[in-house]
Amino acid sequence: MAPRKKLVIAGFGDTGLLTARYLGKKYDVVGISPKTMLISGRELGTRVSDPGLWLSTGHLRDFEQFRALDGSHLTIIHGLVTSIDSSKNCVMIKRKDSANEEEIQYDALLISSGVTNGFWRTPTFEDKNSACQSIYDLAARIKMAKKVAVVGGGAASVSTAYNQLIMPKRVDNSIKS
Repeated sequence: MAPRKKLVIAGFGDTGLLTARYLGKKYDVVGISPKTMLISGRELGTRVSDPGLWLSTGHLRDFEQFRALDGSHLTIIHGLVTSIDSSKNCVMIKRKDSANEEEIQYDALLISSGVTNGFWRTPTFEDKNSACQSIYDLAARIKMAKKVAVVGGGAASVSTAYNQLIMPKRVDNSIKS
């Protein structure tokens, strides 16, 4: 039997986790995330308007809680990808607990890092406690605002606008067509 190929997934949010679930049957998967748990992007509006409800519905879960990953060939690294060298098929990562970078070789690379928006998606190391605190801090910032402008027309924008309408403040939903 041929040795299993290694798939590195840079970013272990919703997409990275689902990819690991399906491709972990065929590949040795290395998931790299600055978070120690999945912070789902689903139901953003609830997250920013009622973080207690959002947290109680399982949108923030330790990776070990995903039964579909049991038995798969999966290693999760709490780290940040600092560079990619496609000519050598490797990524450089920085772990939270180390000053040194390390190299991880791959046969296939999936970049599933999402975006950094400076608001709630940041490439920073977080454990469960600091992630929860960030979510509550964000909700408090929005709750204190007199006016909220939601730019964009995606599902997160619509969910945020809807949930903010429940709160007594003005919401501008600027949808660019």
